[in-house]
Amino acid sequence: MTRQLEKLNENKDDSEWLHYIQRLYAPVWPIIVLALMVLFIYMVFKLVNIGQTLWVKTNLLLLGITILIAITIAISIVSFFVKRELGKQGATRWAVIALIIFSPALIFVINRIDASIYVFVVQVIGLAYIFNSKRPREVILP
Repeated sequence: MTRQLEKLNENKDDSEWLHYIQRLYAPVWPIIVLALMVLFIYMVFKLVNIGQTLWVKTNLLLLGITILIAITIAISIVSFFVKRELGKQGATRWAVIALIIFSPALIFVINRIDASIYVFVVQVIGLAYIFNSKRPREVILP
């Protein structure tokens, strides 16, 4: 009995250290993500300043905004998935989320910076749909 208590106490001590280390380590990822987002925004503004005309500058700014929206949603989906807090979504909502995340690729596929306006409109409409639609209450079975 005493041996089992000693083992439990050892495991308890190990888990306390593990929780302590996890609490110290927890703020690192949000700080890294914030730093990368600030760096991305800085690079977008540097790129916008290189543009020759107002039309090119507007398209570059919209390109940066659409990529930032897509990356932000992708990071939040991954974060919720890792924490196992990802709520139930319907197939339509998942399709809209995927459309929002992957729509900036259209600009690079067709190789036209003008498409950033269309991608931005698609993302805004998709975000409005997600905010106004309701999630299904139960899992949808086929």
